[in-house]
Amino acid sequence: MDLHHVIDFDGDVGQQLQVLNEDEARRASPVQILPEEEPEVLADTPKFSCNVCLDEHPLEDVAVVEGCGHEFCRDCMKDFIESKLSDGQYPVMCPICQASRDIGAPRGYVGRYLIDQLGFTQEQYNKWIELELNQHSMTLECRRCGTSSLVSREDYITAEIFHCPSSECDHVWCKRCGKTIEAAEDDADDDVSHSCDGSTEFARLMSHSGWKACPGCETPIEKTEGCNHITILSSSCNRHFCYKCGETIIRSTDNTEISAAWRAHFSADCPLYGMPVFFGHDSGFLMSF
Repeated sequence: MDLHHVIDFDGDVGQQLQVLNEDEARRASPVQILPEEEPEVLADTPKFSCNVCLDEHPLEDVAVVEGCGHEFCRDCMKDFIESKLSDGQYPVMCPICQASRDIGAPRGYVGRYLIDQLGFTQEQYNKWIELELNQHSMTLECRRCGTSSLVSREDYITAEIFHCPSSECDHVWCKRCGKTIEAAEDDADDDVSHSCDGSTEFARLMSHSGWKACPGCETPIEKTEGCNHITILSSSCNRHFCYKCGETIIRSTDNTEISAAWRAHFSADCPLYGMPVFFGHDSGFLMSF
């Protein structure tokens, strides 16, 4: 019996007993727990069908690809993009467009907007940015100091020579052959001449060294001593030229013609031995001092 019920013997005993019996009955009966009411799903909630899993999802879970408008659920789209990132593929085409054989249909590609919305990890996001940059730029690395930098793809394609991106390195090289270009002192920084076969560099070396080339066959000549009368004995040339001015004296194998020609050419302007010369008045021979 519940002690908090107090029996009043001075009152109606029958009434008090009835109250006690009702209390005992309530304690003996099982407690009924009413189930929580489930929220009613509105029949008109907007939904869409994912083009991959084919399930219906709330419209708020849609991922739309730019360019084609194909709709996917976020989970399917994220899994698809992650597989492309893992393979290093960029740009990422819409999976429906990729499978389509309709050449005339518009093609959709995953844009930065979807990447920002789908909740990728920082590592995955950085990978996407790297692939995106590589689509529009090229990595330029200096072979001398190892410094690397990104340059626009257009500039990379049109450039013929490259300068090291580091301000502390003056390395210049040819894009086509990869050879280092040694700039001449009189060359402007942005106008370095170069030829992959070395002809331009050799011509510059000849000019700086004072060497001369035959005006006929262009055979390079370095004179270390002797006179300025140079003879090319090749049968295809047979040319005599002046090392001082580089002009042809005569092209002949006749000694008489050759003697007359070089006597007529060499003068104070073009000395035979690099010093003023004159013809002796008595003998008529060319003399030098």
